[in-house]
Amino acid sequence: MTRKTSLVLLAVLAVGLAAGVATARREGLWTLGLEHKGFMNILVDSPQGPVAYYYISYRVTNTTDRELTIVPQGKIVTETGQTLFATPAPKAAYAICKRHGRAMLDIDRMAQKKIPAGKSRWGLYIFTGLDDRADHLDVYLYGLSNAYKYADEDNRTGLLRKVYRMKIARPGDVDNRQLDKARIVEEGWVWIPVDVKAVEG
Repeated sequence: MTRKTSLVLLAVLAVGLAAGVATARREGLWTLGLEHKGFMNILVDSPQGPVAYYYISYRVTNTTDRELTIVPQGKIVTETGQTLFATPAPKAAYAICKRHGRAMLDIDRMAQKKIPAGKSRWGLYIFTGLDDRADHLDVYLYGLSNAYKYADEDNRTGLLRKVYRMKIARPGDVDNRQLDKARIVEEGWVWIPVDVKAVEG
């Protein structure tokens, strides 16, 4: 699935929910079980030299009674003002899987595979081009829940979506970020305004 196709699916989902979520009681909403291995980095060789990638390896479990298709997208916002979006990065995904000795799907491949009821699947959110000056990161993992609610339930305004957020600190040497340890200072599910542009990339 291409990024354009993923965005179309997200847009359709957002519009459909905005029009159809008409009561406080909503049917068919789900949130996947989630485990992750933290925020890591890896250097991958390229013709231009080593390229730094940052990634989150995760396992999701379908806790519903039906198979699901998910469209994972990721975003990083830094205190330096940078906004960075997850990328499939097949070469980096291969290197990461080799490092961990486990098959994991990048965001495009995950969107192509249905997850059977009660089953789990390993995936990757991969980023590159992260600002070396950034010490504090907000990482948003989209696509692991289809849950929505209104900020104002009485007037049904202000549609919010459920996403997983990780607040990360990585103080260290700007000139040698590969040696810096990233530490998660806060994480959990949060509600944010629906905005398809937030995962446009």
